[in-house]
Amino acid sequence: GSRNVTIDDVDGLTVNGDTTITGKITVGDSHLIGDDNTDNLVLNSSSGENIVLASSGNVFLNTGASSLTSQGTTRMVVNSLGKVGIGTSSPDKLLHLKSSDDTLLKLESTDTTVRLALTDSNGTSQVKNTGGKLILEADPSDATSNTYLGFEVDASEVSRFNSSGRLGIGTTSPDVPFHVEAGQNVIAQLEATHTDGNARMLFKPKDNNGWNIGANDDGSFTIFDVVA
Repeated sequence: GSRNVTIDDVDGLTVNGDTTITGKITVGDSHLIGDDNTDNLVLNSSSGENIVLASSGNVFLNTGASSLTSQGTTRMVVNSLGKVGIGTSSPDKLLHLKSSDDTLLKLESTDTTVRLALTDSNGTSQVKNTGGKLILEADPSDATSNTYLGFEVDASEVSRFNSSGRLGIGTTSPDVPFHVEAGQNVIAQLEATHTDGNARMLFKPKDNNGWNIGANDDGSFTIFDVVA
């Protein structure tokens, strides 16, 4: 097709039509656009300066494109609200990952410990892996008083560990190491699958023998002391 090339001191270089440029393009104070020695497109800013990619709408990152009209598959998008989607072009959170893979995100550290820090205006909690051990840390820097590790189901708390290490089930204020509250007569069931058919519970004081309480397979109930 026809081309129209104009150069003036107002608009600079204007090219109407398809154009092929062999070699690099220098923009401003040594910004470069061109290909490297392995035929890759390179955008290179001058020393100490940034590259700004701006759009009045969304910004898409695609792979597999073969032409301007065949743009391949969208891998990542930053929409006009600043939300980032990877695997989705419609992110509804600040970072939205979508994939058919079971594992969507991998955090890897070259150190012996890796942490995911969750911080709000009042403090920080962490999920930590160290040597294959999964550790949940509530307020590891002790910045907030009365912190706890809680578990919720259907938007309701079902249990918590408080800062004294006490576990409460059905209560938010456990006053002993293991505290259970429930609106029913049976609040705990201990069931053994051992081959002898008996179920036992051991009460053992410090530096002393304990007492064994249990239900036997024949329906009888026993209480006896345990000799070390």
